[in-house]
Amino acid sequence: MFRLIKSSLLVLFSACWLAYCGSAAAQTESKPAFISDALFVYLHSGPSNQYRIVGTINAGQSVTYLG
Repeated sequence: MFRLIKSSLLVLFSACWLAYCGSAAAQTESKPAFISDALFVYLHSGPSNQYRIVGTINAGQSVTYLG
């Protein structure tokens, strides 16, 4: 039983490590981009609109696209 738990934890840790390494590599690739909308875009402090608005980006303004 202990051997099964130990091997399961090893597999789980390995999968999490690979996912972390893949996301870190994806974040290092950045491409220049531009806002092409006619309006402005709200810039939030987190990944959804539940987070605080920290600024706006106007049309034609240069941004860095991280993926």
